[in-house]
Amino acid sequence: MRFKLSLSCPEFSRITIDYNPFLYKAFAEIFSASDPAVAEWLPDAGYFSEERPFDLFTFSELKIKSGFVFNREGRLYSLKGIGKAEIVFSILLPAEHTAAVAEWLNGKTLTIGRRRKKVPFLIENVESLPAPTLTTAAAYKTLSLMYLSETEQEKTFEQYRLPSHPSFTGLFAGALMGRYRTALAAGLVETNGDISPDDIRFTLLSKLQEQVRYITKGQDLRTKGGKFTFRLEAPLGLHQVGYYAGFGQDAPLG
Repeated sequence: MRFKLSLSCPEFSRITIDYNPFLYKAFAEIFSASDPAVAEWLPDAGYFSEERPFDLFTFSELKIKSGFVFNREGRLYSLKGIGKAEIVFSILLPAEHTAAVAEWLNGKTLTIGRRRKKVPFLIENVESLPAPTLTTAAAYKTLSLMYLSETEQEKTFEQYRLPSHPSFTGLFAGALMGRYRTALAAGLVETNGDISPDDIRFTLLSKLQEQVRYITKGQDLRTKGGKFTFRLEAPLGLHQVGYYAGFGQDAPLG
């Protein structure tokens, strides 16, 4: 199920452009399975657990509606008035729980930032989005940056891979399979028989539409991830997992 969330935050707020980790934590706290109201419909497998690498939810980038001005030098979004934004949130759950999830989200707060720089985004409205008809071959456009990385011999840090790199397709397939196994264990998808990464066909359909760079300790700019359009050929269960729980290691929304 997918939802469009309408958000607002106080005037004079400032948020970092690298806000994804904060949003992830905020959604994880909202859907904490320790809450009795959530535990009734949230399976105790694969959700928001530090012990499991493949959580079954994802979200888009913030769509700024009004109030914010981007400051490139400070890498911040600055707010002069009351800020309005939208975000798409997606979670792999049976459709019969749609109303309960929407009610649970409405009125909650997503906090971006830390310490005295925390900015609360109030969820003012929750709109349930229609479900598409999924097929075994489909094109997707990512709505948030896709990150895939791997370790490399004699390299201290994880090496991020873009679609042009030879390792990308294998990393993409491995991440999708990991999320699929988590969903299968939770009873959220039906098995299509024995599925392996070899059943996944990834085809890039566009150039990188956007990419983010980070600065290493040596002040070296390196590409970390990007947004693009791609075609996926795979068993139906993998499309279901990818569409609702995300593609890539950090589960960007497609």
